[in-house]
Amino acid sequence: MIKVGIIGATGYGGRETIRILLGHPQVRIVLLAADPSFTGQRIDQVYPEFRSRIDLPCLDVDEAKFAKECDVVFLATPDGLAIKFAPALLAGGAKVIDYAADFRFQDVKLYEQHYPIKHTQPDLLKDAVYGLPEFNAHRIAQTSLVANPGCFPTAVVLGAAPLFKNALIEDNFIIANCLTGASGAGRKALLPMILPELAANVQPYKVASHRHQPEMAEVLQAITSSAASVCFIPQLIPVERGIIATITARLAKPISLEDLVDIYNGIYSQAPFVRIGAAGELPELKQVLGSNFCDINLALDNESRTVIVFSCIDNLVKGLAGQAVQNMNIMFDLPQTTGLL
Repeated sequence: MIKVGIIGATGYGGRETIRILLGHPQVRIVLLAADPSFTGQRIDQVYPEFRSRIDLPCLDVDEAKFAKECDVVFLATPDGLAIKFAPALLAGGAKVIDYAADFRFQDVKLYEQHYPIKHTQPDLLKDAVYGLPEFNAHRIAQTSLVANPGCFPTAVVLGAAPLFKNALIEDNFIIANCLTGASGAGRKALLPMILPELAANVQPYKVASHRHQPEMAEVLQAITSSAASVCFIPQLIPVERGIIATITARLAKPISLEDLVDIYNGIYSQAPFVRIGAAGELPELKQVLGSNFCDINLALDNESRTVIVFSCIDNLVKGLAGQAVQNMNIMFDLPQTTGLL
């Protein structure tokens, strides 16, 4: 059995990780840690849904204890904490999967430009692998440090990568208009997230300034060997969870919708959690909620020579905890789908 520790167990990512791992046949959760305000509370007191399933207490973070007792530690923590926790965990022999952005960027200056944090562990970046299994599975299997992708980049990169890899679009430029549920902001009190503000409303936010945009561009360039330019437009919608990304670009050459679908099916033929819709099908967000699937649907506007890609995920599963478990499975040489189907 794989012995698992979760630091940040009381956030939405931590809760979702626990939910998934309780159904994983090769895992035993042995340690939990959380924000000091939860120290000493059992996880089933924080989240009563776990009654009779797991009653571990939430501890203070002790890297040496976690490294000694765990095979892998999930860092479901805010940006900046993995830099602090990861070195001791790795030195103690534990594998680490970080949910934040601390190890996603190969360029430290790019990280520090978009996150108000001094990166104190740049030497670890050479060992960290960006945890997008559809393109990096081989490298994930060989590393002890995985940088779990952001939720928006997961949806956008999976949706757009085939366009870049096949030189299908002009100027390597896409517009990504992404609708997201409120859980993406994490488990904290924020005025835009309270019911009177959110209900029956749509709120664009951080347009042209969201820190997931440089992550998208860097990853698309890394996996397609093409310079990538992304105009990213995030919008908050009144649902709990889920992302639907609408990606548009101008075609570099004519192509039929059927041929485009074939290209996507070819690229993702070995990806168990990417589902490509048939020509003419359009997506619905509810089809992916609670699952680790990314559903991709395609359309063409021939008059304007525009390709339209819809990419749908559950931001807490494929965009966070489910993808982390998928990465863990690869790191421990298990089928990617273990505990996720």
